Amino acid sequence: MPAEISAEKLGEAAKLVAKGVKRRVIAERLNVSRTTLTKYFPAPPKGGSEPYEVDKWAAALDEGMGYKHVGEIFNVSARTIRKHLPGRGWTPEQIREHAKAVRKFNGTKTPVLG
Repeated sequence: MPAEISAEKLGEAAKLVAKGVKRRVIAERLNVSRTTLTKYFPAPPKGGSEPYEVDKWAAALDEGMGYKHVGEIFNVSARTIRKHLPGRGWTPEQIREHAKAVRKFNGTKTPVLG
């Protein structure tokens, strides 16, 4: 049976749920079980019911952030972002050219994998 949690922890959990933080992370942060947390904040049904913030992802990518970095900020996988916003990242050729320019600028001859 799920345990009771304090009003303070419940308030903090509500704020984190509203921000979209995963329940697993909230449970670890507040030192409560996921079962107890789910008692107060049931998980939304699976199947894409939580709307993505694609506009915010696009803005971050337009600012020059990579898929991985944007994913870390918005707590989604880089793969999900690529799926919704294809063609926003660098091509392998662009990555190689950038690495070549950085090596030239830094005066190193370290080979780049890929």
